[in-house]
Amino acid sequence: MIPKDKLYHLIAGSLISLFTFLGGLLIGMTTAEYTLLTLALITPIIGGVAKELYDLKIKKTYFDKWDMIATIAGGWGFTILIQVITDLLK
Repeated sequence: MIPKDKLYHLIAGSLISLFTFLGGLLIGMTTAEYTLLTLALITPIIGGVAKELYDLKIKKTYFDKWDMIATIAGGWGFTILIQVITDLLK
Protein backbone atom coordinates (compact mmCIF):
# COMPACT_ATOMS: atom_id res chain seq x y z
CA MET A 1 0.00 0.00 0.00
CA ILE A 2 1.22 3.49 -0.85
CA PRO A 3 1.67 5.73 2.24
CA LYS A 4 -0.68 8.73 2.29
CA ASP A 5 2.21 11.19 2.12
CA LYS A 6 3.54 9.64 -1.09
CA LEU A 7 0.03 9.57 -2.56
CA TYR A 8 -0.28 13.31 -1.86
CA HIS A 9 3.02 13.85 -3.67
CA LEU A 10 1.81 11.81 -6.66
CA ILE A 11 -1.36 13.92 -6.80
CA ALA A 12 0.63 17.16 -6.43
CA GLY A 13 2.93 16.17 -9.30
CA SER A 14 -0.09 15.35 -11.47
CA LEU A 15 -1.67 18.71 -10.69
CA ILE A 16 1.57 20.54 -11.47
CA SER A 17 1.70 18.88 -14.89
CA LEU A 18 -2.02 19.44 -15.46
CA PHE A 19 -1.78 23.18 -14.80
CA THR A 20 1.39 23.44 -16.88
CA PHE A 21 -0.34 21.63 -19.73
CA LEU A 22 -3.49 23.77 -19.49
CA GLY A 23 -1.43 26.95 -19.22
CA GLY A 24 0.46 26.00 -22.36
CA LEU A 25 -2.76 25.36 -24.23
CA LEU A 26 -4.18 28.70 -23.04
CA ILE A 27 -1.23 30.62 -24.49
CA GLY A 28 -1.60 28.85 -27.82
CA MET A 29 0.80 25.92 -27.61
CA THR A 30 -0.34 22.66 -29.15
CA THR A 31 0.17 19.09 -28.05
CA ALA A 32 2.23 18.54 -31.20
CA GLU A 33 4.89 20.88 -29.85
CA TYR A 34 7.51 19.10 -27.80
CA THR A 35 8.01 22.33 -25.87
CA LEU A 36 4.68 21.80 -24.11
CA LEU A 37 5.50 18.18 -23.35
CA THR A 38 8.96 19.18 -22.09
CA LEU A 39 7.51 21.86 -19.82
CA ALA A 40 4.99 19.41 -18.41
CA LEU A 41 7.84 17.00 -17.65
CA ILE A 42 10.19 19.61 -16.14
CA THR A 43 7.78 21.43 -13.83
CA PRO A 44 7.16 18.46 -11.48
CA ILE A 45 10.94 18.14 -11.08
CA ILE A 46 11.17 21.79 -10.09
CA GLY A 47 8.17 21.44 -7.79
CA GLY A 48 9.45 18.28 -6.12
CA VAL A 49 12.94 19.67 -5.52
CA ALA A 50 11.56 23.03 -4.33
CA LYS A 51 9.21 21.34 -1.83
CA GLU A 52 11.98 19.22 -0.37
CA LEU A 53 14.34 22.22 -0.14
CA TYR A 54 11.55 24.08 1.65
CA ASP A 55 11.24 21.18 4.10
CA LEU A 56 15.00 21.17 4.67
CA LYS A 57 15.69 24.90 4.90
CA ILE A 58 12.44 26.44 6.19
CA LYS A 59 10.69 23.68 8.13
CA LYS A 60 14.07 22.40 9.37
CA THR A 61 13.13 18.78 8.70
CA TYR A 62 14.89 16.69 6.06
CA PHE A 63 15.12 16.32 2.30
CA ASP A 64 13.07 13.21 1.47
CA LYS A 65 14.19 11.92 -1.91
CA TRP A 66 11.21 9.52 -2.03
CA ASP A 67 8.78 12.42 -1.68
CA MET A 68 10.58 14.15 -4.54
CA ILE A 69 10.49 10.99 -6.66
CA ALA A 70 6.75 10.55 -5.94
CA THR A 71 6.07 14.14 -7.07
CA ILE A 72 8.04 13.64 -10.27
CA ALA A 73 6.41 10.25 -10.95
CA GLY A 74 2.93 11.76 -10.60
CA GLY A 75 3.76 14.53 -13.04
CA TRP A 76 5.43 12.26 -15.55
CA GLY A 77 2.66 9.69 -15.37
CA PHE A 78 0.04 12.35 -16.04
CA THR A 79 2.05 13.88 -18.88
CA ILE A 80 2.61 10.54 -20.57
CA LEU A 81 -1.09 9.70 -20.22
CA ILE A 82 -2.12 13.00 -21.83
CA GLN A 83 0.38 12.52 -24.66
CA VAL A 84 -0.88 8.99 -25.35
CA ILE A 85 -4.49 10.17 -25.36
CA THR A 86 -3.76 13.07 -27.73
CA ASP A 87 -1.82 10.74 -30.05
CA LEU A 88 -4.75 8.30 -30.12
CA LEU A 89 -7.19 11.09 -30.97
CA LYS A 90 -5.20 12.20 -34.03
